[in-house]
Amino acid sequence: SEMCIRDRDIAVADCNYVVHAASPLPAESPKDESIIIKPAVEGTIAILSACYKHKEVKGVVMTSSISAIINPFIAEKKIFSEEDFAESEGNSAYNRSKILAEKAAWAFITHIGTKKKFSFAVINPGFILGPTLVGGNTT
Repeated sequence: SEMCIRDRDIAVADCNYVVHAASPLPAESPKDESIIIKPAVEGTIAILSACYKHKEVKGVVMTSSISAIINPFIAEKKIFSEEDFAESEGNSAYNRSKILAEKAAWAFITHIGTKKKFSFAVINPGFILGPTLVGGNTT
């Protein structure tokens, strides 16, 4: 919503570095996948757009997931890069949200190209453990 975008814009104002942290992982997959996928993709683009708007932002780190890069059921021995993505079809809603949000982030970075005013990096951890800041039925 407009309010959320404005809040993200305010949140990055006067920041030199921004970390876009992981999305909540619901305890159960929702019937409607868009409940997870839409906020992941739109939230990522909103944060990057806000960072692009504010000249003082020097760097952005996005927390994605190993599930955005590899299929855990297929063993591959290789070095992965930002060119590698897992197949989104047949994946869980959470994994699809990570794949699609990271693809959207790299598309945004490519789109702004030489006009880019900040460095951008993605980390893809295999597991994150800790309390949720927003409560609810998430892990």
